[in-house]
Amino acid sequence: MEMSRVAQRLCQPSADLVDWVAEDSVFAPEKATEWLTKLLDFETADNLGSVDEKENKARRFKLSTKVKFFGIIRRHLTEISEAFPKCVLLLEYRDLQWSFSAREVIRGGTIVKQTLDDCQPAPLDWVLLDIFAPFQAEYYGSDLGADLPFGSLWKAWLNDLTIAANSLRDESLASPSTPAETPRKFGALDIPVVVHKRLHGEVEYNDGWFAAIQTFGIEGVEKGILLEKLQVHREDTGYSEEEFREQFKPGSLLDIRTVLKVKLLPERERPAQLEPAS
Repeated sequence: MEMSRVAQRLCQPSADLVDWVAEDSVFAPEKATEWLTKLLDFETADNLGSVDEKENKARRFKLSTKVKFFGIIRRHLTEISEAFPKCVLLLEYRDLQWSFSAREVIRGGTIVKQTLDDCQPAPLDWVLLDIFAPFQAEYYGSDLGADLPFGSLWKAWLNDLTIAANSLRDESLASPSTPAETPRKFGALDIPVVVHKRLHGEVEYNDGWFAAIQTFGIEGVEKGILLEKLQVHREDTGYSEEEFREQFKPGSLLDIRTVLKVKLLPERERPAQLEPAS
């Protein structure tokens, strides 16, 4: 069955992926293969639908690794999606340290739908929409005999979601018993404040491995002021060297959105020079 082939392929790096990693690292191809095999250690979490692997058409896999390897994993999943174009990959990934999560629907090597949740006030999902729902409904509907083409339920789900959200909003505005929001004191319960910033940047350098970007402010007190320099490493993007050079050409201007997490620094961690003078 195709599902079994996909499961095997998840843990097997392709020759192209091995060459790509070996080219950008100190690994020889043999070592790159060994390292990638350890990295791509996907575990089967459970079968969805039939528990018989010969009949099973959907499975859930999980993998934990460092964020810096995400570009490699994305490239690997793209290759698998291209090799099995009829398969639908529902990818969910999260970074607990930065309170970030996302979901993607991938088919034929292309991200068809995507939703991001980078507004989390704590390391918990905040506005991560379940964009998997209409595609899972297609799968279970087809499993029961209905012939549902890919993407056929998306608009209906989006419409129902909008109606449900509007209903909650209208109810909240109309109800006199809705408790007033309690202002959150900065530093209360040690919950960080999440700040979203928009910057512009100019690519100053790109050697095919990493790009240096000079950022400058475009809003508020930072408008027109040169800010920090950023480095973007190709291994974090999943681009080939040619794609990376094209995407970050020296001299090109970029629109950049950042997320800052700010919280009070405990007294014991404050540098001596910040202590008030006696």
